[in-house]
Amino acid sequence: MRYRPRRELTRTLRSYDIVQIVSGSSAWAYPVAGIGIPTVLQVATSVSWERQWHLAEQSPLKGAWQLAMSALTSRVERAGLRAVDTVLVENSTMLGFARAAGSTRVRKAPPGVDTTTFSPAPSGWQGGGHVLSVCRLGDPRKGLDRTVRAYACMVRLDPTVPRLVLAGKGAITGAVRELLVDLQVAARVSIRSDVTLEDMVILYRDASVFLQTSYEEGLGMSVLEAMASGLPVVATETAGSRETVAEGVTGHLVKQSPEVEVPALVAQHALHILRKSGMAMAIRARNRCEEMFSTDVCIRRYIEAYDDLLATKRGPNNPP
Repeated sequence: MRYRPRRELTRTLRSYDIVQIVSGSSAWAYPVAGIGIPTVLQVATSVSWERQWHLAEQSPLKGAWQLAMSALTSRVERAGLRAVDTVLVENSTMLGFARAAGSTRVRKAPPGVDTTTFSPAPSGWQGGGHVLSVCRLGDPRKGLDRTVRAYACMVRLDPTVPRLVLAGKGAITGAVRELLVDLQVAARVSIRSDVTLEDMVILYRDASVFLQTSYEEGLGMSVLEAMASGLPVVATETAGSRETVAEGVTGHLVKQSPEVEVPALVAQHALHILRKSGMAMAIRARNRCEEMFSTDVCIRRYIEAYDDLLATKRGPNNPP
């Protein structure tokens, strides 16, 4: 019911020239269906992908109910994709999903990162900086347990590796905290919760390599912030990391399975960056982010989508 159109909303939106919906799921486009105004949907993922890990943690009864609700929401998602005039997506996987659902005007247009705020340290890349991971610390989809296991593997292979910093919003789970103790790396790991923007910029600049071991990412803004800051990235392969990380050029991608091998592979790639390829990858990471994911570049994609849509809707005799 929360996705149904509302007369008050429709009446308000009709006073605008163009409406953009920004959402995780395309179901939120359905409330603007048929309002008669050019509409653009910026969507990150689908509800089936987003709830996959959450559903796995529920009791059988609650899980069955949420699975049924997700199935209904998926139907609304497909209707929402067809209801808008233009769909903007962040990765190739979502591009295919939107087209399969019946969207006829879809283009890749990820949000950008401020490459002025997030920039390399004046001294350039340093291999002795800390190992960094930034995410929602309590979200199991971010796979922080795998980051911790990978770091423990790095320590076993080379006891001189720098410290690990886990930063982001919220707090780590009890399970991750226990894992730090069990793997005997708690004393070498710093946890930074709810970091300010100014401190986050410094954390990126002082780091040597960035780790992201998520199970699912639509794009991964922290990876872009790291690349903008001149950091090589080691990430598990997701729809988002396949867009952002150039394998062997700006970092490395690790397949999601077999699960038991993921931490060791992340560790091996991170150690290779620290020992050999870090400087070159750091430069290429910054360049790739400036060329493809800076705010200025990404805003131009949005403006082009608006201009194309308005020109189509208005026609040659009624230009915007």
